[in-house]
Amino acid sequence: MQLSNKNLVKSNVISSIEEKRKIVTKMPESRGMPKSRNNLGQMGKQQRESLEVLKETIIESAKVEANKIRDKAYKDGEREGFEKGYQDGKNEGQKVATELIEKARKNYKDIAADIKCYEHDKRDEIFEFAVEMAEMILRHRIDEDAGELLILVEPIFFKLEKPDQTFIIHANERYHDLIVKKMEEKRSEVSRLRYTIINDSKMGLYEINIESSDSLETFNLKNELKKYVNSVEESVNEL
Repeated sequence: MQLSNKNLVKSNVISSIEEKRKIVTKMPESRGMPKSRNNLGQMGKQQRESLEVLKETIIESAKVEANKIRDKAYKDGEREGFEKGYQDGKNEGQKVATELIEKARKNYKDIAADIKCYEHDKRDEIFEFAVEMAEMILRHRIDEDAGELLILVEPIFFKLEKPDQTFIIHANERYHDLIVKKMEEKRSEVSRLRYTIINDSKMGLYEINIESSDSLETFNLKNELKKYVNSVEESVNEL
Protein backbone atom coordinates (compact mmCIF):
# COMPACT_ATOMS: atom_id res chain seq x y z
CA MET A 1 0.00 0.00 0.00
CA GLN A 2 2.87 2.37 0.77
CA LEU A 3 4.45 1.69 -2.54
CA SER A 4 1.26 2.60 -4.06
CA ASN A 5 1.21 5.92 -2.23
CA LYS A 6 4.75 6.73 -3.27
CA ASN A 7 3.93 5.88 -6.74
CA LEU A 8 0.90 8.11 -6.53
CA VAL A 9 2.95 10.98 -5.14
CA LYS A 10 5.58 10.47 -7.73
CA SER A 11 2.94 10.33 -10.35
CA ASN A 12 1.47 13.61 -9.11
CA VAL A 13 4.88 15.22 -9.00
CA ILE A 14 5.62 14.14 -12.50
CA SER A 15 2.23 15.38 -13.60
CA SER A 16 2.92 18.75 -12.00
CA ILE A 17 6.30 18.95 -13.65
CA GLU A 18 4.79 18.06 -17.00
CA GLU A 19 2.12 20.70 -16.56
CA LYS A 20 4.78 23.24 -15.75
CA ARG A 21 6.71 22.14 -18.74
CA LYS A 22 3.59 22.58 -20.84
CA ILE A 23 3.24 26.14 -19.58
CA VAL A 24 6.88 26.84 -20.27
CA THR A 25 6.66 25.42 -23.73
CA LYS A 26 3.62 27.62 -24.48
CA MET A 27 5.38 30.83 -23.55
CA PRO A 28 7.26 31.21 -26.84
CA GLU A 29 3.92 31.72 -28.54
CA SER A 30 4.00 35.24 -27.11
CA ARG A 31 6.71 35.99 -29.66
CA GLY A 32 3.88 36.49 -32.15
CA MET A 33 3.29 40.08 -30.82
CA PRO A 34 6.04 41.70 -32.92
CA LYS A 35 4.26 40.34 -35.99
CA SER A 36 1.08 42.15 -34.90
CA ARG A 37 3.08 45.31 -34.40
CA ASN A 38 4.50 44.91 -37.88
CA ASN A 39 0.98 44.53 -39.21
CA LEU A 40 -0.07 47.67 -37.40
CA GLY A 41 2.95 49.50 -38.79
CA GLN A 42 2.14 48.29 -42.27
CA MET A 43 -1.44 49.40 -41.87
CA GLY A 44 -0.28 52.80 -40.62
CA LYS A 45 2.02 53.18 -43.58
CA GLN A 46 -0.80 52.29 -45.95
CA GLN A 47 -3.08 54.79 -44.23
CA ARG A 48 -0.42 57.47 -44.52
CA GLU A 49 0.01 56.66 -48.18
CA SER A 50 -3.75 56.77 -48.65
CA LEU A 51 -3.85 60.12 -46.88
CA GLU A 52 -1.07 61.39 -49.13
CA VAL A 53 -2.97 60.21 -52.20
CA LEU A 54 -6.15 61.82 -50.86
CA LYS A 55 -4.19 64.96 -50.10
CA GLU A 56 -2.75 65.05 -53.62
CA THR A 57 -6.20 64.37 -55.05
CA ILE A 58 -7.70 67.22 -53.04
CA ILE A 59 -4.86 69.52 -54.07
CA GLU A 60 -5.26 68.59 -57.75
CA SER A 61 -9.02 69.03 -57.52
CA ALA A 62 -8.49 72.42 -55.90
CA LYS A 63 -6.08 73.38 -58.69
CA VAL A 64 -8.60 72.29 -61.34
CA GLU A 65 -11.38 74.26 -59.67
CA ALA A 66 -9.07 77.24 -59.28
CA ASN A 67 -8.20 77.06 -62.98
CA LYS A 68 -11.88 76.84 -63.86
CA ILE A 69 -12.65 79.85 -61.72
CA ARG A 70 -9.70 81.72 -63.21
CA ASP A 71 -10.70 80.81 -66.78
CA LYS A 72 -14.32 81.77 -66.16
CA ALA A 73 -13.25 85.06 -64.64
CA TYR A 74 -10.93 85.65 -67.60
CA LYS A 75 -13.68 84.83 -70.11
CA ASP A 76 -16.18 86.99 -68.23
CA GLY A 77 -13.63 89.76 -68.10
CA GLU A 78 -12.74 89.22 -71.74
CA ARG A 79 -16.41 89.31 -72.72
CA GLU A 80 -16.98 92.37 -70.63
CA GLY A 81 -13.87 93.95 -72.11
CA PHE A 82 -14.96 93.00 -75.64
CA GLU A 83 -18.44 94.40 -75.12
CA LYS A 84 -17.02 97.55 -73.61
CA GLY A 85 -14.49 97.82 -76.42
CA TYR A 86 -17.20 97.21 -79.02
CA GLN A 87 -19.45 99.84 -77.48
CA ASP A 88 -16.59 102.29 -77.16
CA GLY A 89 -15.61 101.61 -80.77
CA LYS A 90 -19.19 102.01 -81.92
CA ASN A 91 -19.56 105.28 -80.06
CA GLU A 92 -16.27 106.52 -81.47
CA GLY A 93 -17.29 105.42 -84.96
CA GLN A 94 -20.62 107.22 -84.66
CA LYS A 95 -18.82 110.30 -83.44
CA VAL A 96 -16.38 110.21 -86.36
CA ALA A 97 -19.21 109.51 -88.83
CA THR A 98 -21.22 112.43 -87.46
CA GLU A 99 -18.23 114.71 -87.77
CA LEU A 100 -17.61 113.54 -91.35
CA ILE A 101 -21.27 114.03 -92.28
CA GLU A 102 -21.30 117.52 -90.80
CA LYS A 103 -18.06 118.30 -92.59
CA ALA A 104 -19.48 116.98 -95.86
CA ARG A 105 -22.62 119.07 -95.41
CA LYS A 106 -20.55 122.15 -94.72
CA ASN A 107 -18.36 121.43 -97.75
CA TYR A 108 -21.47 120.94 -99.87
CA LYS A 109 -22.93 124.23 -98.67
CA ASP A 110 -19.64 125.97 -99.30
CA ILE A 111 -19.38 124.46 -102.77
CA ALA A 112 -23.01 125.31 -103.54
CA ALA A 113 -22.39 128.87 -102.37
CA ASP A 114 -19.24 129.06 -104.49
CA ILE A 115 -21.12 127.75 -107.51
CA LYS A 116 -23.90 130.24 -106.94
CA CYS A 117 -21.41 133.06 -106.63
CA TYR A 118 -19.58 131.81 -109.69
CA GLU A 119 -22.81 131.60 -111.66
CA HIS A 120 -23.76 135.08 -110.52
CA ASP A 121 -20.35 136.51 -111.31
CA LYS A 122 -19.97 134.63 -114.56
CA ARG A 123 -23.59 134.63 -115.65
CA ASP A 124 -23.15 137.34 -118.23
CA GLU A 125 -20.05 135.63 -119.57
CA ILE A 126 -21.84 132.27 -119.70
CA PHE A 127 -24.81 133.69 -121.59
CA GLU A 128 -22.55 135.68 -123.87
CA PHE A 129 -20.66 132.51 -124.66
CA ALA A 130 -23.92 130.65 -125.32
CA VAL A 131 -25.06 133.40 -127.67
CA GLU A 132 -21.75 133.37 -129.52
CA MET A 133 -21.88 129.61 -129.96
CA ALA A 134 -25.45 129.68 -131.25
CA GLU A 135 -24.67 132.62 -133.51
CA MET A 136 -21.68 130.83 -134.95
CA ILE A 137 -23.75 127.73 -135.68
CA LEU A 138 -26.59 129.68 -137.30
CA ARG A 139 -24.24 131.81 -139.34
CA HIS A 140 -22.66 128.68 -140.67
CA ARG A 141 -26.06 127.33 -141.68
CA ILE A 142 -27.07 130.63 -143.29
CA ASP A 143 -23.79 130.80 -145.17
CA GLU A 144 -24.48 127.36 -146.60
CA ASP A 145 -28.15 128.07 -147.32
CA ALA A 146 -29.41 131.68 -147.45
CA GLY A 147 -32.96 130.38 -147.09
CA GLU A 148 -32.19 129.64 -143.42
CA LEU A 149 -32.36 133.38 -142.68
CA LEU A 150 -35.89 133.68 -144.08
CA ILE A 151 -36.92 130.74 -141.90
CA LEU A 152 -35.72 132.71 -138.88
CA VAL A 153 -37.67 135.87 -139.86
CA GLU A 154 -40.87 133.98 -140.69
CA PRO A 155 -42.43 134.85 -137.29
CA ILE A 156 -42.12 138.56 -138.18
CA PHE A 157 -43.95 138.08 -141.48
CA PHE A 158 -46.64 136.08 -139.70
CA LYS A 159 -47.05 138.86 -137.14
CA LEU A 160 -47.40 141.65 -139.72
CA GLU A 161 -49.23 140.04 -142.60
CA LYS A 162 -52.88 140.97 -143.11
CA PRO A 163 -55.07 142.00 -146.02
CA ASP A 164 -54.24 145.28 -147.79
CA GLN A 165 -50.83 145.28 -146.18
CA THR A 166 -47.75 146.83 -147.78
CA PHE A 167 -44.26 145.62 -146.87
CA ILE A 168 -41.00 147.45 -147.41
CA ILE A 169 -38.12 145.03 -146.88
CA HIS A 170 -34.52 146.16 -146.36
CA ALA A 171 -31.94 143.39 -146.80
CA ASN A 172 -28.59 142.54 -148.29
CA GLU A 173 -28.85 141.94 -152.01
CA ARG A 174 -27.81 138.33 -151.42
CA TYR A 175 -31.35 137.64 -150.25
CA HIS A 176 -33.22 139.52 -153.02
CA ASP A 177 -34.35 136.52 -155.08
CA LEU A 178 -35.22 134.50 -151.99
CA ILE A 179 -37.33 137.34 -150.59
CA VAL A 180 -39.16 137.76 -153.90
CA LYS A 181 -40.01 134.05 -153.93
CA LYS A 182 -41.17 134.20 -150.31
CA MET A 183 -43.40 137.24 -150.84
CA GLU A 184 -45.00 135.78 -153.96
CA GLU A 185 -46.00 132.74 -151.93
CA LYS A 186 -47.57 135.01 -149.34
CA ARG A 187 -49.44 137.02 -151.97
CA SER A 188 -51.19 133.80 -152.92
CA GLU A 189 -52.31 133.38 -149.32
CA VAL A 190 -53.11 136.99 -148.34
CA SER A 191 -55.30 139.10 -150.59
CA ARG A 192 -54.05 142.45 -151.87
CA LEU A 193 -50.64 142.08 -150.22
CA ARG A 194 -48.02 144.36 -151.70
CA TYR A 195 -44.30 144.53 -151.11
CA THR A 196 -41.13 146.41 -152.07
CA ILE A 197 -37.60 145.03 -151.67
CA ILE A 198 -34.73 147.45 -151.11
CA ASN A 199 -31.25 146.01 -151.62
CA ASP A 200 -29.17 147.70 -148.95
CA SER A 201 -25.41 147.08 -149.12
CA LYS A 202 -25.09 148.45 -145.60
CA MET A 203 -27.23 145.64 -144.24
CA GLY A 204 -25.32 142.69 -142.81
CA LEU A 205 -25.70 139.14 -143.97
CA TYR A 206 -27.53 138.22 -140.78
CA GLU A 207 -30.10 141.03 -140.50
CA ILE A 208 -33.33 142.14 -142.19
CA ASN A 209 -35.65 145.11 -141.58
CA ILE A 210 -39.35 144.69 -142.38
CA GLU A 211 -41.50 147.80 -142.44
CA SER A 212 -45.30 147.65 -142.65
CA SER A 213 -48.09 150.16 -142.64
CA ASP A 214 -48.30 149.81 -138.87
CA SER A 215 -44.78 149.13 -137.57
CA LEU A 216 -41.09 148.50 -138.19
CA GLU A 217 -39.60 145.15 -137.22
CA THR A 218 -35.87 144.48 -137.28
CA PHE A 219 -34.12 141.15 -137.22
CA ASN A 220 -30.51 140.90 -136.07
CA LEU A 221 -29.26 137.38 -135.49
CA LYS A 222 -27.13 138.19 -132.46
CA ASN A 223 -29.79 140.36 -130.81
CA GLU A 224 -32.47 137.74 -131.39
CA LEU A 225 -30.31 135.09 -129.78
CA LYS A 226 -29.78 137.33 -126.74
CA LYS A 227 -33.52 137.84 -126.44
CA TYR A 228 -34.07 134.11 -126.61
CA VAL A 229 -31.44 133.33 -123.97
CA ASN A 230 -32.86 136.01 -121.64
CA SER A 231 -36.35 134.55 -121.99
CA VAL A 232 -34.98 131.11 -121.09
CA GLU A 233 -33.22 132.56 -118.04
CA GLU A 234 -36.42 134.23 -116.84
CA SER A 235 -38.33 130.98 -117.23
CA VAL A 236 -35.72 129.13 -115.17
CA ASN A 237 -35.80 131.75 -112.41
CA GLU A 238 -39.58 131.41 -112.14
CA LEU A 239 -39.32 127.66 -111.38
